[in-house]
Amino acid sequence: MSDSNGASSSASRNEGLFSKEYRLLSCSLVAMTALVAFEALAVATAMPVIADRLSGLGLYALAYAGPMAASVVGMAAAGWLSDARGPRPVFLIGTIGFAAGLLIAGMAPTMSVLVAGRVVQGIGGGAISVVVYVIVARAYPETLRPGVFALFSAGWVVPSLLGPAASGLIVSTLGWRWLFLLIPALVVPVAWVINGALRHVAHDRQPFARPRQLGWALVAALAVGLVHAAAHSHRTAHWLGLIVGLAGLILIAPRLLPRGTLTLHQGLPRVIAVRMIIGAAFFASEAFIPLLLENEHGLPPALTGIALSLGAGGWFVGAWLQGRPRLAGFRLPVMGLTAMGAGLAVICGSQMAWASIPPILIGWALVGLGMGLGYASLSVLTLALTPAEAQGSTGATLKQADALSIALALSVGGTAITWLPDGDPTIYALCFGFTFLLACSGASIAARLPRANT
Repeated sequence: MSDSNGASSSASRNEGLFSKEYRLLSCSLVAMTALVAFEALAVATAMPVIADRLSGLGLYALAYAGPMAASVVGMAAAGWLSDARGPRPVFLIGTIGFAAGLLIAGMAPTMSVLVAGRVVQGIGGGAISVVVYVIVARAYPETLRPGVFALFSAGWVVPSLLGPAASGLIVSTLGWRWLFLLIPALVVPVAWVINGALRHVAHDRQPFARPRQLGWALVAALAVGLVHAAAHSHRTAHWLGLIVGLAGLILIAPRLLPRGTLTLHQGLPRVIAVRMIIGAAFFASEAFIPLLLENEHGLPPALTGIALSLGAGGWFVGAWLQGRPRLAGFRLPVMGLTAMGAGLAVICGSQMAWASIPPILIGWALVGLGMGLGYASLSVLTLALTPAEAQGSTGATLKQADALSIALALSVGGTAITWLPDGDPTIYALCFGFTFLLACSGASIAARLPRANT
């Protein structure tokens, strides 16, 4: 595939990600990824303290559901605007929204204002997640894109290792508000560098198309928020919300996804479907690993955090491996989902046969490795199958598919927690058995995808 900005000519010079042409952009994109990751992990760690200080435990679930739901709208808007006006203005708008939301949350006098700030932040963050895909497509040649996505994975590793500890230190010394207020001060210089690099990225301005998906994205956002909030509540009354939200997602999904995604048509629809499966399997499993280690094996939270970092480290290794030229021609999504299925099988086997921690850690590292191999290679394949004039809308579709599938998978786990009594080991059998079946089915579906880098 040849990019409109002449990226293919750059490929002929075989320049690396940190050559003079790409160095500033590569470093700043990784820095932006790391800042977004740190904010997500640090705030998640401190949210119980924040809700207690603001006397807002009743809005605790909404503080998570709000930004996740709002990001769906930001994704749809960013895809539409990126195709019409290019990545630069959309990146600026998304960054401003992300930073403004953090400032609102950091200065919030009440929990409701904090939730409002998190919603604004979610819209901006959703826009950034989409426009980054467009930047990769427009600024880098096809041969360098696997390495770019490997760098993005690296941007998540360090925050996953240091985020919880740094969050606790900031809360205990400076106060929880600085978790929100420090990030914008760091985002501004990074965004300035990215904006400067984007001046040299060509874009053919397109007429504004009718934003057909924005309305459906808004409805989907409400459904995602409803599912997420209901799945994290133990109240019987929220069963209705869960059912309504799930029904809404199932009805709306075909309007947000490429035609043929749910029926596994070959090409881009099948790629999106596999991406949904691998994301759902990983994040639904990740939600239960802390519960398994702490409730069943008595591991303290600090050690649980270290255990979770094994999955993040595996993700980075997998993403780095998929960018190696020696793996060109391999079916990387199949390899990734197979590794993920093997890791989940080890975790299930540990619970049923050994009831010990080391196999769980080994299994979780394998799951992370599979995620890195499959997730990044599917991003590369998506860009390869997308024409230049549709990179924004396809990037939005990819991220919306992630949000929809993860919301659905997490709702299954939330339902298991709500339905079964505390401490019932059946919870873990249901969750990890469900994600194991997802990984196996995903590997079977991915077997018919095109090979990597072809």
